[in-house]
Order: sequence, then structure tokens, then C-alpha cells
Amino acid sequence: MKPKTNDPRPAYLQVADDLRASISGGTFKPGERLPSGRDLARRYGVAPMTISHALDVLRQEQLVEAYQGRGVFVTNHSASSGPSRNGGQQDPAIGSLRADLDGLAKRVARIEQLIAARPTSEAEPQ
Repeated sequence: MKPKTNDPRPAYLQVADDLRASISGGTFKPGERLPSGRDLARRYGVAPMTISHALDVLRQEQLVEAYQGRGVFVTNHSASSGPSRNGGQQDPAIGSLRADLDGLAKRVARIEQLIAARPTSEAEPQ
């Protein structure tokens, strides 16, 4: 689907609408990785920045999540689109896991900085 030039909406909104329809229609399932930004840009005949803006819209709607170096993945949108078991609140266990992951990521980044800053004389013998 190429954005229509006679549509008054910006191209990124047209792309976001099409991707949203693909997600809700089951073309892209929860947990599935979306094609790369470059592949989507080719598919839609738009610039990569247009795809970036479209994905930003879907991220704000919590339909997708992006992970540095891994890609953009479809969230479990069915859980957030219907009535939830806990009145629309995020499961506390998920929040706790995210906090733990954030803490681990910071610790790993600090360890990597310390290793990179080591003088070469302290490097392990080969």
C-alpha cells in the first residue's frame, strides 16, 4: 500500500493506519518482529523517516515496542484493547520485571565502561 497523494492525511499517518490494520487483522501477531524500517520504507514507497514517524505513532498507542539492536515488536495489543482484569492497570509483576531489567542494563553498561577504561597493561595475557 503506497500512501495516497489525494488523502489529506500525512503519509506517516496513512502508513501507521495500514500497519495498525495489519496488527489488528492478525498479519502481525503479538511478539512478532516487524520488518526493518528500510524494508517498510521500500514496501510503502516512502522515506525511512516517514516509517519512523509511523512507528512512533504505534509506540504511543502501545501497539509496538522498539528494542535497540533487535527491532520493533508487536505488543500483546489484545490485552490492552479489551477490558482488563485489573481495571486497565498494568500488571505489577511486569513493572517489577521492567525495573529489574533496567537495573541490570545499567550495571552491564557500567561494567563495559570499566573494562573499556582499563589500561592495556592490565589486559589479560594472550
